Amino acid sequence: MFKIKSIRRSLLIFIAIAITLVAVYSLAFLYIMHTFEGKSYDYFDSLYWVVTTMVTLGSGDIRFVTHVGEIFVIIVSLTGIVLFFAILVPVVVVPIAQSVSDTVPTKSRLKDHVLIIGYNSMVETLVNQLKELQIPFLIVEYDKETVKELIDKKLPCIFCSHDEETTLKNGNIEVARKVVLNRRDEENAITALIARHLTKADIIGLVEDMSNAIYLRYAGANKVISPKQLLGINIGRRAAMPITHQLASSTPLIGNLRLAELSVHPESGLSGRSIAEAKLRELTGATIVGLWEGSTLNLNPSPNEVITENSVLILMGTKKQLDAAKELSLCRVDGTSCAILGHYIIAGFGDAGKRVSKVLRSKGIEHLIVIDKKRGDIVGTSTDINVLKEAKITEASALIVTVNNDTDNVYTTLVARKLNSKIDIICRAVNPLSVDRLYRAGADYVLSQSVVAGQMLAKFIEPDYATRYEREIMLSEDLKVVEHQVGPSLIGKSIANLKIRSRTGCTVIAIKYDEHFEVNPDPNQVIREDSIIVIIGSREQIHKFRDTFD
Repeated sequence: MFKIKSIRRSLLIFIAIAITLVAVYSLAFLYIMHTFEGKSYDYFDSLYWVVTTMVTLGSGDIRFVTHVGEIFVIIVSLTGIVLFFAILVPVVVVPIAQSVSDTVPTKSRLKDHVLIIGYNSMVETLVNQLKELQIPFLIVEYDKETVKELIDKKLPCIFCSHDEETTLKNGNIEVARKVVLNRRDEENAITALIARHLTKADIIGLVEDMSNAIYLRYAGANKVISPKQLLGINIGRRAAMPITHQLASSTPLIGNLRLAELSVHPESGLSGRSIAEAKLRELTGATIVGLWEGSTLNLNPSPNEVITENSVLILMGTKKQLDAAKELSLCRVDGTSCAILGHYIIAGFGDAGKRVSKVLRSKGIEHLIVIDKKRGDIVGTSTDINVLKEAKITEASALIVTVNNDTDNVYTTLVARKLNSKIDIICRAVNPLSVDRLYRAGADYVLSQSVVAGQMLAKFIEPDYATRYEREIMLSEDLKVVEHQVGPSLIGKSIANLKIRSRTGCTVIAIKYDEHFEVNPDPNQVIREDSIIVIIGSREQIHKFRDTFD
């Protein structure tokens, strides 16, 4: 408000100065013309000449011939330049333009929406899922620059320019379907306290420190989620798999089919063999539908594709088949089990690191904790080469990096990989953009905190979305598997004729018809009515598939 008043005052002052100068110069024009030029003009002629001269257009039909007149022309022209370009533009025009660009929305009319309080990478996956499910949402943000970025991304948002309660009302919290709190724990608690009196909707809070969950619930949150703990559980299970011989996780698909990611042990008989030579499908029944090499995914890999010790296999099969594939991946060529001789190291002991440690302890797995406070087995930062050497990194089987800082995570991975080329490095990515960097630094497996948080939030916000929409499974920040009920545009045509992969980028990895499942179906197979196809692709590719075949 103060800025608007200041601009208005500057504009009024400018107008007053301009009118005064035009009036004075008009009278001076009449005097000089009469006294020195011997010509007579009326006041409208003088006004016309002064204005056109000040704006540098000039008046060719009215000319001065004396030196006094010429000097007067120079003075009027220079005054116009100074007045319009040195005063009007910086003092009035630029502030008005800045004021317009600084204007951000502070109120919304959305109804039956998900109200997200605070925006960062933690809710990016959720926002993308809500967009795809066509569930209305609104982001309330407290930083104006972030709001401008959200506007550029065409995401519905408002800026908190008032007190907390007014802002929540401006976001139509009274008619929201869910409220997600995504700020600092203390701020979330205050918002929950206010929001509880304004809405009957479920309030879901994200906590940085799980010890604060009790206060958030007391303030009014119905559900509290710790992405760090969820991440720690998943990483812990993945790290323990070579010893426990239990799959870290597998996701149910149609029927009794499941999808799982399986890392290859360095000593595994699969390492160094092509897919054809490994005979995984013949020996276990599980089918390789994708192959991760770092952050690069190869879908429906060729039988000649070589499996390396850094490969992560995406397998499809029944639970029994996947378990058999896991056992095979942990066997050497001679049939003996791959030995896990070294200890485990956990770098970082926040909520994620503590949960990893708890999982490892429950499996009886020996591990050392590296932390920069006097609570770990090794005191110091994991980016220090001497600290890693003290933790006997060269003798360790696995390093689990859970530091709450991606820069440190990347550097720790670089140092550890240099010291031990065979160690299994499992990393946490705080920001989705760091996933690729961690893989390039030498990580064997990276789990994005944003993906974990987004999937859990989606389940709370729309628990029955899988029954009302196509079932979707996130494999990474930008990769998903979708079960799609076929429609008229697909029925009666073969996969080859439809050219699904060339037209959309998606790959068909399975088809179900009647009670029969076919994994990696023959491209010449005709799609029957009432079939369900399972496709894999990026968000953009899935969206293109729906636009093309829905």
